[in-house]
Amino acid sequence: VYMPNWSAGFAPQAWWFGGALEMCGIEDLTIINTINGANRNVAFLNARNCWVKNVKSYNSNTAHFQTYLASHVEVRHCYCYGTLNAASQSYGLLWYYAADGLAEDNIFDRVASPLIVGSASQGNVNSYNYCTNMLYTVSPAWMLAAFSTHAGHNAFTLWEGNLATS
Repeated sequence: VYMPNWSAGFAPQAWWFGGALEMCGIEDLTIINTINGANRNVAFLNARNCWVKNVKSYNSNTAHFQTYLASHVEVRHCYCYGTLNAASQSYGLLWYYAADGLAEDNIFDRVASPLIVGSASQGNVNSYNYCTNMLYTVSPAWMLAAFSTHAGHNAFTLWEGNLATS
């Protein structure tokens, strides 16, 4: 538990809604999204100790990679290019309800918001990633943040050695 405001006096509780996907990975694969309805190219839902490595991901709708109720997920040595809408919610990697994840040595090209820490995510590491040409078509005069938090209850995120260029 990362948050320092936990106390037995508040009667904290934990829950888990079923069997988790464990020890599963995707490696050395190219994903080309041509369907507008597919929101994510890779999703880790109720997963732990899973990974993507050396994956080329093209034209995601919402996110190239996304977690939801996941821990110890690793995204490493991947290349993400473009999004279908180049507008709001066009992410490279969205840590969403995630803990203890690692995003390392990835390249994000023409992705509006490459690395986003969403709701209730703690202890994730984002290191040595490269972001370029952050395309946002809603207002061409804007350039969105390459590395950002985007919701409540995020904590203990490490950002180290990342580089973003326009």
